[in-house]
Amino acid sequence: MEKDKGADRESRTYNKIIYNPSQRPKLRTKSHIFDVVEITEKEAWLTTDNIFNLEKKIQGNMTFLGGETMDVEGVVIWKRGNDIGLKFENMIPSGTLLKELRGLLSRE
Repeated sequence: MEKDKGADRESRTYNKIIYNPSQRPKLRTKSHIFDVVEITEKEAWLTTDNIFNLEKKIQGNMTFLGGETMDVEGVVIWKRGNDIGLKFENMIPSGTLLKELRGLLSRE
């Protein structure tokens, strides 16, 4: 769990999943397929083989390892090589991430 930095009164804890390279969900956009390296309700660290024509705003469909899919939209907040940080326009439901985490733990 990661503590969100904010006003003490309004801070909250976000679930964070860090995926193994062999078990990563996919985010598909019109021009890229990203592997999800890390994800919280608010942000994701994504990687791909080759970033080209990257827009500041990304829309796509994320497929979690458990098979659940959802449309996501976000803003690129950083880029390093073929990795990007994406801040979601709408938070990923915590129940979705908890379900994903339970699925990962049951595979071990």
